[in-house]
Amino acid sequence: MKGLSGLGARRTSRLVAVACAFSFALLALGEDLLICPECGREGEAGQAVCTACGAAFPHQAAPKPEASGTAGRRGQTATASATTTPARAAAADVAEARRVRGGDPALAVVLYRNAQALLAAAIGPDFNARAAKTIADELAQAREDFNDSVPASGRKAALLRAQRQAEDFFRGAGRTPLGRIWVPLDWPGALEPPALAAVRHALQPVCAQCGGSGGTACRSCGGSGRVACRAPGCRNGWVSRKQTNTLTPNTGLTIREKCPECHGTARVACKECAGRGALLCKKCGGTGEAPACTGCQGTGLEPCRECARKGPNPDCVQCKGTGQTLCKKCGGDGRTPK
Repeated sequence: MKGLSGLGARRTSRLVAVACAFSFALLALGEDLLICPECGREGEAGQAVCTACGAAFPHQAAPKPEASGTAGRRGQTATASATTTPARAAAADVAEARRVRGGDPALAVVLYRNAQALLAAAIGPDFNARAAKTIADELAQAREDFNDSVPASGRKAALLRAQRQAEDFFRGAGRTPLGRIWVPLDWPGALEPPALAAVRHALQPVCAQCGGSGGTACRSCGGSGRVACRAPGCRNGWVSRKQTNTLTPNTGLTIREKCPECHGTARVACKECAGRGALLCKKCGGTGEAPACTGCQGTGLEPCRECARKGPNPDCVQCKGTGQTLCKKCGGDGRTPK
């Protein structure tokens, strides 16, 4: 019972910490800080321009939803149709990723990837390329830190653990899952199919064999990148030889020297993986991605059957006037898990 109560206390403490972190993020985004629409960095309340890139801070009030009569216009984005803009939704994830990156790079990777997917909802002219680049650069650094701190054999498990941790944060932030992405609650009913597909396509199902890492642990070295030295005469990194510059070689002293192959370490780089500890995943070829959906050819969209049967309809409930619906085979991801 003591073990169970301790486990419950630790879980409660973790949930309280997540809730506090999210509350802090909301306060920062709402009253004390502004989010730059160009680079995604924070600014102080009342600040006119961003000190990082020089862009002017716009009014931060959330836009109102459009009337149903205009909801069917082609190319409508989350900014126009939902109460939470892609930039503000992504900024919350980025703020949390920056907070945890130093101590938990795996969790930061998951949060940055979700932020990238959220920003993809702003398709067309509303897409913020500079903010997307900032997120991409920070994600690349987080991935590098993750690869440096976690061996190849443990990366898949570490990412799965980080995903579960991130889900606690997303639930506390009032999010709902949309495929593999956690989005604001108002998005699924407000976004048009092209915007929904853009979000889901940004974080597609990963390869089932490698878990999205693009590599599998080398069996020869067990993922360590090094194997036991097999050089002739090597024993625990040392080789023995008889003295030859003596008149009685049969009774000469035996000299022990460091093995020239392993330099006394008794281990050498694995030849199969060239010391990397991992091999390219044979199933995905190292991309980490699941196979493209054969139903939509990877686009995540298919022609609206209702409009194809009755003709184009700007008030079509299925496609919202876009003429396209999410692919029924992949749900809009563009890829199939297997």
